[in-house]
Amino acid sequence: MGYSVIEKRKKIKPEYANLTSPQIVELKKQGVEIDSPLEIPIVTYLGDTQYVDFSQLKYIVESRILIAECTSMRQSIPTGPTSADICTSMNLQS
Repeated sequence: MGYSVIEKRKKIKPEYANLTSPQIVELKKQGVEIDSPLEIPIVTYLGDTQYVDFSQLKYIVESRILIAECTSMRQSIPTGPTSADICTSMNLQS
């Protein structure tokens, strides 16, 4: 079990970035979507979990703070790598 706290923002699309405020207001009145959603992972907590290639999960890699449960940080686990191995695979310090 684990979780992430993700901040949701809107970011203006590049094609509208140089417009003036009145131009943007007019586009909005016309129903034009001038922004796109942006999700920023703030904190991710990895609970007691089996090994997964976390480097393939964007919200974990981009998280500003990563907390990993490390009960078996240095001991060998018969079912897979240790938490230290997981941190190493993501270029993190254990």
